[in-house]
Amino acid sequence: MSKLFNISEATIIAFHSLSMMDSRDLITASEVSSTTHASKNHVLKVLNHLSRHGYITSVRGPRGGYRLSKPPEALNLVEVYELMEGPLVSSACGLSANQCPFKGCIFGDITVHLTRMFEAFLSEKTVKDISRGQWPKKQSPESSRARPGKMA
Repeated sequence: MSKLFNISEATIIAFHSLSMMDSRDLITASEVSSTTHASKNHVLKVLNHLSRHGYITSVRGPRGGYRLSKPPEALNLVEVYELMEGPLVSSACGLSANQCPFKGCIFGDITVHLTRMFEAFLSEKTVKDISRGQWPKKQSPESSRARPGKMA
């Protein structure tokens, strides 16, 4: 079955870990675990995965930890996302059907559109953007959706 896109806890840990490394020389798995409220074992798996793929370097020893292998502006978020989740794939059919059994998809092309928007958003962002807090401002749920039954 096809899906829109997924953001796992591992990807969230990866993004936050990389951001923390931009602001400090070394960070430990314990610090990431404490900050993200994720288990230390899960954090270690994520950090080891990032290290094996050249995004970070591990420093051994009692004063060791992890640091970025590249400048933070060179670490694109879509690349990190795809490392953690696999390739972003746009699919119009959530059923993975070769031919739609209905007259038209109940979602139209919104799933493809949203996946492309998500990919474009991540493609324009780097680890430096995360650590500087350069994200779009959050909208409150009330301002982002219409309320049925309310007349102006």
